Amino acid sequence: MLRRKALRSGVFGGDRTWLRVFITMFLWRRIKALFGFGDPQPVLVEEARPGDRFVVAHENNKQSRRKRRKLDKKAAKKADKQAAKTAKKTAKKTATKTRK
Repeated sequence: MLRRKALRSGVFGGDRTWLRVFITMFLWRRIKALFGFGDPQPVLVEEARPGDRFVVAHENNKQSRRKRRKLDKKAAKKADKQAAKTAKKTAKKTATKTRK
């Protein structure tokens, strides 16, 4: 309702105060969408026929895309470190066996 008033009075009506309100609201939505806080994307779309049943489930994921990427990067780094540690341990065992 506020956005509609700002659009009518500010953009089309010429009121500078409402124009500032509209620009602020517009830029806020664009910034949110840019950083991954926009509208959710559909996961699955199927045609429903008469008599079909379906369940709408929602995954409770309140993390932003930025935080998910950061956690994924951290998990990958940890896995790489673990793999390197295992490889080093295996190489050490092999070296010990060959010396005997």
